[in-house]
Amino acid sequence: MSENPRGVRIRKLALLICLIIFVGVSAMGIMSKILIGGSLDPDGEQPIEHGRWGSGENTYVPSDKLVIFSLNMHYGIGAADDSEARRSEGEITLNLNRIADLAASLEADILMLQEVDFDSERTGGLDQMRYLAHRLGMPYMAACHTWKIRYLPFPYWPPSRHYGEMDSGQAVISRVPLKSNYIRRLPQPESNGALYNMFYLHRSVQHVVADVAGRDFDLFNVHLEAFDNANRDRQAQLLRDMVRERRGRHVVMAGDFNSVPPEATLKKNFPDEPQTDMSTDRTVEIIRELGLREVIEPDMYLNDEKAALTFPAENANRRLDYIWFSDNLEISDGGVYCCGGIFSDHKPLYAVFVLKP
Repeated sequence: MSENPRGVRIRKLALLICLIIFVGVSAMGIMSKILIGGSLDPDGEQPIEHGRWGSGENTYVPSDKLVIFSLNMHYGIGAADDSEARRSEGEITLNLNRIADLAASLEADILMLQEVDFDSERTGGLDQMRYLAHRLGMPYMAACHTWKIRYLPFPYWPPSRHYGEMDSGQAVISRVPLKSNYIRRLPQPESNGALYNMFYLHRSVQHVVADVAGRDFDLFNVHLEAFDNANRDRQAQLLRDMVRERRGRHVVMAGDFNSVPPEATLKKNFPDEPQTDMSTDRTVEIIRELGLREVIEPDMYLNDEKAALTFPAENANRRLDYIWFSDNLEISDGGVYCCGGIFSDHKPLYAVFVLKP
């Protein structure tokens, strides 16, 4: 008996759909192997680097203070937006020199940095962590790779402006000896979709332990999600739980949290980003559940909000960057460092901790 023509058409259509799905999944697999340049740092310990320039007068000598400097350095391109890719090495080193000079003027012992390029075509393949460490004479370096891809087609048009190969992330640079470098990968936004997330950075918390005159300091270098409030809340909860495990130790948590505090005057309709809405964001509230102190306390913020704003560096209208610390630490100075120059799209933060015998 001959088969019904309609049934044949349905079978062929089903087979075609299956083939399209198979080809699509296979293409994604092939694409990921072609484009993703090696695996990102997995959860767990990563190496500490030691620069040969580390011996001499710039090595750490125990004193009565510890100065920490935190900055989202916008991969060394200054305050410019991301629409123009592939800066020259000269442009990048000019900004890196300014950042290093700023850190040196503060007599910083530890730099906690976000948006650092290690080997990216957009910034001339310069290892910015090692460049800054060498410039400052700081011997200890810990890297956290969050964006490693062989080709990134952004900005989308024309192709001559594409970022190309990317290797970027976070870094801790230190005069103080570093003992360990632990990476905890954070979830990507589900709203992006699987294909988009193949090209998107994989944000992580970098947990570095520093030996400060025989005392362990737990340093959490943070750069949370910027474009998805729900995902940022999830990341904040994971970060909160990580830090909670170090209760009773000397803890410093710093970085770009991409979130305004609950007491902020402006939470949406920002002049530079009218589409951004943080009115329902809970990130800072979640972090505050830890009971850590802030370099800029809420009452200080309310007293002089303008002095606490960190983004954009030119005409700042919101606070995205923070330094938190445990109550077993004493602070003598700290805040947003207004330095008479624009070296990033964020303003830097600093904290001076008193080290008692």
